[in-house]
This record gives sequence, structure tokens and C-alpha cells, in this order.
Amino acid sequence: MRHLLLGILMLVPARGAQLRITVYDQAHLSKPVSEDVFDILLRILRQAGIDGEFAAGDLAAPEASLITAPSTPRQGREREAACRARRDIALEIVANTAYVRKGTLMGMAVPLAKEGLNARVFDDHVRDTASRQNCQYATVLAHAMAHELGHVLLRNGAHTQRGLMSSAWTDFEYWWMARGLMLFTGDQAKAMRASLSGAGCSPPTLAEVLH
Repeated sequence: MRHLLLGILMLVPARGAQLRITVYDQAHLSKPVSEDVFDILLRILRQAGIDGEFAAGDLAAPEASLITAPSTPRQGREREAACRARRDIALEIVANTAYVRKGTLMGMAVPLAKEGLNARVFDDHVRDTASRQNCQYATVLAHAMAHELGHVLLRNGAHTQRGLMSSAWTDFEYWWMARGLMLFTGDQAKAMRASLSGAGCSPPTLAEVLH
């Protein structure tokens, strides 16, 4: 019986790091699409050991239109800037991006933002890409979100040559994406969980707590 119980417990995934994601949906996704998108995104996060919790953001809230541009930290102060950045996600789904050059750009992130939006995805670019690649729209949107969330939790705008965090997805990425196999690497997942836990960061000062 003891061995059976241990076997069952091993099948139960450990509770992951907690991530709150407030979604400001300017594109007004339909309920079926929204459910598909967030199911896929949750799966990607769980594979990285992160439990996502979604909340619908009020489009009239100040945060919904606040985008900051933190200055690049001085050499030796990178850790301090990363520790001061918010540990949750404020994600905007932008409906129309006529002001953004057409191409492969499907979103942007502000990894060191202490307030306001720190991740955005461009719905019209995602739709165009999904059509061009003959890939499910919800699948591409969920992975675009995961990519920008990755930048925030990795605390940088760096890209890899291949995979989820590459700068431009190729047929290789879309092939893996369609099969649910394009995920964060083990090293990326570990670094993201460290950001969420505040590993290596000093406790916030009273002034920071009251800010």
C-alpha cells in the first residue's frame, strides 16, 4: 500500500511558482477563443513549473494605458533593477497596431517596469501571421503571450536562435507550436521561477511597500 501511495503522489504535479496575469483585452476576444488561448498559455507555464492565475483588467483603469520606459541600469546594478521590477504581469492585447511596422513583430515587453503594462501582444499581427503560417490563431496568440511573459520574467529582451524565445519564428517553430511542443527550456524556466520568488533580492524597504 505504501508503494502504491508513493506512486500516486509521484503522478501529482508539485505546486509551481505563482504568477498573476491581469489581461487588458482591447481586442475583445470571443469566449471560445479566449478559453483556448489561456488553456494553451497555462499549459506552457505549467511545463515551466509556474501556476498562472488570470484576472480580467478594467480597460478604464490607469494601468491599462500606462507604459513606462525604465532606463538601462548602470553596470553592477542589474540585479537591483530586476528585483525592483514587478513580479506579476499586466498584459494588453492590442486590437489595432497601425502605428507599428508590419512584419514578424507580434508583441513587446518592458521587463524592468515597476508599474503599468509590462507585456503587450498585437492582435492584428498575430492574426496575419497565423493565416500566413496556416496555424491556429489561438495557438499563435498563446505562444506570442508566452514569449513576452518570458522576457518579463527573464528580466531582459535577449533572444535565442531557436525556440519560444527566438527573435523570429520560422517553420521549425510553427511546426513544434502546432504540436504543443514549443516550450521554455529548463534553464529559462528556472530563471523565471527565481524572478517570481525574488531569489537573491533583499526584502523591500518600508518606503517601497508603501509606494
